[in-house]
Amino acid sequence: GDGIANLIVPLEPPQYLELLYIHDEATFRARASSSLVERMERGGGLESWALRTWDLAAVERQLGRERDPIDPDYYADGSQPPWRYLSKPGELLGYPFYIEYASPPEQRLECWRERLREVGHRVQPGGIEWIEAVGDEADLLEWVAPARHLDIRIRAGKPALRAAVRVGERLLMLSSDVS
Repeated sequence: GDGIANLIVPLEPPQYLELLYIHDEATFRARASSSLVERMERGGGLESWALRTWDLAAVERQLGRERDPIDPDYYADGSQPPWRYLSKPGELLGYPFYIEYASPPEQRLECWRERLREVGHRVQPGGIEWIEAVGDEADLLEWVAPARHLDIRIRAGKPALRAAVRVGERLLMLSSDVS
């Protein structure tokens, strides 16, 4: 319903890259913010990232925030997706959203293993080695506190997002910086 569609690239389960593209330009332009339209028109670049949790309520408590129960997510056909998420209000490049899937962890992991087998990459992908979020350092540190066990690098500066993904013996560098 927002004019954007996606493609999923399975990595080391349960990680994946989600590639977004505009499939209905008129709808996209009518519904998206001007900054998102500008970034999508430039092409390429990291737009967002997610941190999976098995307990979104615990993340909400730790961050002192709650989801808006009046505004659940819906697909274009009116059905609800099999996940819930918590995002920081506003369009903040570099800030992750936290996501909790309805399926049990074992089922979700097996689903991603099967997707990876089906794709049959020529070079076996690994996982995401690290993420670097650039912006308001203190605020970013507070927001990612529930996931500090991961290699999340925080720097002060102009908002940006960078990541390294293991592909075979090499690292694929991804960035929000697009010239």
